[in-house]
Amino acid sequence: SSSSIPSNLSISSNPPLPSNPPLSSNLSLSSNTTMRNRFYITIPGVSDDEFQRSRFLFHYNETEQCPSTTAVIASLIGFAKVNDENHPILQLIKNGDPAHNVLRAYSSNEKFGSTEFYSYVNKLLHDDKDAKVKKLMPFIRRATWQINKHGPIECTTVYRGMTLDEKRRSYFTPERIFRFPGFTSTSLSKHMA
Repeated sequence: SSSSIPSNLSISSNPPLPSNPPLSSNLSLSSNTTMRNRFYITIPGVSDDEFQRSRFLFHYNETEQCPSTTAVIASLIGFAKVNDENHPILQLIKNGDPAHNVLRAYSSNEKFGSTEFYSYVNKLLHDDKDAKVKKLMPFIRRATWQINKHGPIECTTVYRGMTLDEKRRSYFTPERIFRFPGFTSTSLSKHMA
């Protein structure tokens, strides 16, 4: 099972930009790409310019930092066969520990429509459609608040599986800071990643 609770993630409405070591010389970046970019064009994801213009970032900045459990539940009603508060995902949020209820729901194996909830959320974030991202944002903001306020106390190693060619793989080196748009599910198990 995947976990969405990263070991050292800090998300805020204005997160600090990473200070990365220089990229490997075998990676070519366009002339307008700088080390200030959160996302590199040669790496899966979106460029910083695309991210800055995203509906995700717009609605993220427009949504309160820690919406109530009630607001999160209300925002999810109407998505993929969720007609009322009796949906299992909404029950997990409603009845869960307020310090982790949204994260537990995200990382559960519960279905949301015909797919796992985490997969549904990630697809909506990837698609970046205005109305859906806006509706999902109370969930996202509460999740990022929970990560920041109630994350692991000790340093924890987590794993994330990816399919990359050799050129892209050389970017991911120990101690390098990198970011993915939206949530990145990880696992404590290297085998599961």
